[in-house]
Amino acid sequence: MRIAILDPAAGISGDMTLGALLALGVPQTWLEGLPARLGLTGVGVAVRDVVRSGVACKQVEFTIGREGARFGVGQGTRRSGVPAHR
Repeated sequence: MRIAILDPAAGISGDMTLGALLALGVPQTWLEGLPARLGLTGVGVAVRDVVRSGVACKQVEFTIGREGARFGVGQGTRRSGVPAHR
């Protein structure tokens, strides 16, 4: 098992976190398939290689259809297939 420790003393955005995880080897197909596993129709994921301030990185963008995607956090977590931590 690999463990990553994030210590965002000055904060960290969700898209930056996902981009960093992809750059570290999380399969892009896993992220692209996440909306479907959560039962979210009309939600897409776009991943691009970009350069920001001279630094190469992954940019992650989510697109949400006109109806939006609504569910509770617990419901989404259960659908995700992520094991519960106890």
